[in-house]
Amino acid sequence: MPVQYQPRFFAMHVFKSICAIILLNVFASLLLAEESSEQEMTRGEMAGIIRSADHPCVNVLNLQSTGKNAWKVQCNSGNFFVTRNKDGEFNIKASTLIQHN
Repeated sequence: MPVQYQPRFFAMHVFKSICAIILLNVFASLLLAEESSEQEMTRGEMAGIIRSADHPCVNVLNLQSTGKNAWKVQCNSGNFFVTRNKDGEFNIKASTLIQHN
């Protein structure tokens, strides 16, 4: 005797499957967005980070990502190499040898 599906249960199964797919896509996009934002930094944010480490920087003239959580920065006051560790803490090193392309 063939199994008969009741339309109500079939519709509920489809609905749950669609919800699961949507939730997985939302979580995946949030993870990807977080990963990309780790590398993106605005000039204003970078100037503030450098100033918070007691270095003068009013205006960032050039900002170049050198990898994940690492940047070469040219400020109006000089050049800096900025890194961010896994805890989100920044390390700023003043440098006169940084070349920007």
